[in-house]
Amino acid sequence: MIENFGNKKLGFGMMRLPQIGVNYEKIDIPETCRMVDLFLERGFTYFDTAWMYCGFQSEDAVKEVLTKRHPRESFTLTTKLHAGFLDSKADRDRIFSTQMRKTGTDFFDYYLIHDVGVDHYKTYEKLGCFEWLMKKKETGAVRHAGFSFHDSAEFLDKVLTEHPEMEFVQLQVNYLDWENPGIQSRKCCEVAAKHGKPIIVMEPVKGGTLVDIPVEAQKILRARDPQMSIPSWAIRFAASQKNVKLVLSGMSDLAQVADNTAFMSDFQPTLRRIWKPFRKPSRSSTGVSRSRAPAAPIARTAARRKSPSRSTFRSTIWTNRRSPAKTGSRRLNTTTG
Repeated sequence: MIENFGNKKLGFGMMRLPQIGVNYEKIDIPETCRMVDLFLERGFTYFDTAWMYCGFQSEDAVKEVLTKRHPRESFTLTTKLHAGFLDSKADRDRIFSTQMRKTGTDFFDYYLIHDVGVDHYKTYEKLGCFEWLMKKKETGAVRHAGFSFHDSAEFLDKVLTEHPEMEFVQLQVNYLDWENPGIQSRKCCEVAAKHGKPIIVMEPVKGGTLVDIPVEAQKILRARDPQMSIPSWAIRFAASQKNVKLVLSGMSDLAQVADNTAFMSDFQPTLRRIWKPFRKPSRSSTGVSRSRAPAAPIARTAARRKSPSRSTFRSTIWTNRRSPAKTGSRRLNTTTG
């Protein structure tokens, strides 16, 4: 079993790295080096990449900014196998070998079966990918095996029941999707806990949506704590959930690395005391069922009485940022998450 995911609870998701060029087609290696160096300097060690990130350039960038410049024991590295690029069993080893060459390493600390859902699961089962991954672990090419997941809590229960050998699960968890019926963040977390699997969080700020929230919602959060950035509320919310061991942030500039590592350097899971429990969907005055956004963070201070109500926070988020029923719609911008 995994004892920990490093000394800190924040991981560097290398899917939205800074890009340059006429059409922004190349990763800005010097800027990414500065980001990686600051991340490591502040005691964080977990890096997450994948075969297709940044137009298939992310794994190559890992070699240039990380493995060629820093001792291998100073960081942990994760990458993934995606069903969309598998046509045969031979493709598994071909991709894995290429990933080792691209990243410049001879082992991966963590390796994931990527984007498990009903359709992809059929491919992974047909090609024996879970068994293949465990063999990689036996040889030492992979230290820890898990999978990322995009589907219902019921289906997650099925996958974990059929593959108890998986050591961890990566889930989409954020306060906007906590009760979203299409994503089921809360329910999926509960299923992972039921099976005793630690959770890595992806999309804590929903591809940037929870950074660029409506002005009125920003005012509510800043009234609680003006020192905290808007994305910090989302990342700290995810990191505070039971069984969450690590939260990934897809940082795309040095300022984001500086901000995220600052508020996560000495993270304490205290948000349960300042976030009210999420409420289930209710009915409007017209009798039409609608989803509610999460309750606003409530500080137990005099500021609570002076700031806008929780209903204002819910309405501003959900009126302006209706969450899609499926996870396929993501804002790939240059914000964290």
